[in-house]
Amino acid sequence: MPLTTVFSAGALTMAFALAAWVLARPHKKPYTLGMLSALCLLIGLANALGAAWAPVDWHVLPLIVAAIVLIPVWIIARGFGRVDLMAIAIHTGLGMKGGTLKGYENEIYSSLVVVSVAALSIWGLHNVLSTGPWLLWVGTAALVALNPVVRHLAMRLVQPKVRSSLLDEYREPAPLQRPDTLPDVVVIYVEGVDRRFLDTTTFGDLAEPLARLESQGLSFTGVRQIAGTGWSLAGMVATLSGVPVLPNGLRGKNKLGGIEDFMGTVASLGDVLDTHGYAMDYIVGADPRFAGIDVYYRTHKIGVIGLAEQIAMHPPEDVEAARIDRILDDQMTFDSGRLRQAALAEGEAPYLLVVETVGPHGRTGYLSRRATPDGKGVKSRDAHAVVRSLIDETVAFIDDIRARQDRVRPDRPLRIVVMSDHLSHNVNLPRGAEAFAARNTVLFLGDGTGQVAREGSMVDVYPTLLEWLGFAGPGAVANMGRSLLSPTQTLVETYGVAQVDRILTSDAALAARLWTERKD
Repeated sequence: MPLTTVFSAGALTMAFALAAWVLARPHKKPYTLGMLSALCLLIGLANALGAAWAPVDWHVLPLIVAAIVLIPVWIIARGFGRVDLMAIAIHTGLGMKGGTLKGYENEIYSSLVVVSVAALSIWGLHNVLSTGPWLLWVGTAALVALNPVVRHLAMRLVQPKVRSSLLDEYREPAPLQRPDTLPDVVVIYVEGVDRRFLDTTTFGDLAEPLARLESQGLSFTGVRQIAGTGWSLAGMVATLSGVPVLPNGLRGKNKLGGIEDFMGTVASLGDVLDTHGYAMDYIVGADPRFAGIDVYYRTHKIGVIGLAEQIAMHPPEDVEAARIDRILDDQMTFDSGRLRQAALAEGEAPYLLVVETVGPHGRTGYLSRRATPDGKGVKSRDAHAVVRSLIDETVAFIDDIRARQDRVRPDRPLRIVVMSDHLSHNVNLPRGAEAFAARNTVLFLGDGTGQVAREGSMVDVYPTLLEWLGFAGPGAVANMGRSLLSPTQTLVETYGVAQVDRILTSDAALAARLWTERKD
């Protein structure tokens, strides 16, 4: 066999192997391996010259069909991190209402490239090696096996059957009541600072200020992450509405920006507090239109202070120092929170202030300017520095708003909630000991101390909040959540995290209920 043929066959084999690796993992970023597979394909086809470009015969048709079928399914799998038959079922049931591919441009591009590389690699190998039709049929079978729908159905066959829906676990928030004194409430989402950082064996004194705070309040140490709660928007929805974020047709995860009503029929914390006359704001140092976050808060009566509004609140030189790409550092977001809390505290109405931070975003985080040598916010891969910076800013903010509350509104109780919006997205960090691993930070400050070790999830924070704040009696339930202050079993205690996840990833009935539109 000529050396050029061997080289070409090797390049084409490598192209298919890389493409197959990407196709088998739609939840992973495909770009580097996808480009390498395309490069190997071009090298293999170019090196073989005429041999790889033989005329197409009918045996290649099944390969083409398998590739065409794979492309749209893999687009959906990329968009949701997995194939989501639930999304397809709901979308069909909604008559394709709102069904556009806006926001899926990257998924479409990567799907076209990777699937084309896989199919052309098989076709090129067939021609270069003159194997006869058997290789085309093997390649066709491989593309069929890599199809996320086929793999999803195969897993359903081998796994034990579970419930198909959790819809009958859904409960309207109850029992609701009015506390004797309406508390002021501040909710702080510390981006990705989950409980692992409190493990001193793994991280030393990195989170020591947070540990001191924990000793002053009520800490929930068994709050797990279930499907539909693992990113910033979803973590906030889970803890303020008691439900996971399941797909709305083909819209899911961070592609919910095109909707006009965000779970408007799901009674959330903002809706409950609105009935008691609360003034309410949400603050974030980024564009709140991302993923439909602004629509969620406004749907549930909470005002939105985002990037543009914060810029208008501070001197230009401070904004310039705080700006990191398209976000503001957490120091400025907390400064905006101080200003807004001061204004709210001067008013007569009780208030809710929600502050979302962005620092420990993933492997690359955002370091606030107070922690940098030149006083400018920067991107940083030093996870320890980014996490400690956010914790220090959080503790300083809490100290300041407590002091102001004591001065300005001593007759009004201030309740503060500190939560990770989701588990850390930094894959380079150790998980921590079992007592800390895969558990979110949930800390209530202002009434009660100690630790609650019950197993729950982020959806259970909402009814727990209602009970702790005095808006619900003992045994509070709210939507999919159950109060962790009462003995009522949570979803995690009843089914376990793994089974809850398996149900939620195909729970069309529950998703349809959550996205039911208001009739007003």
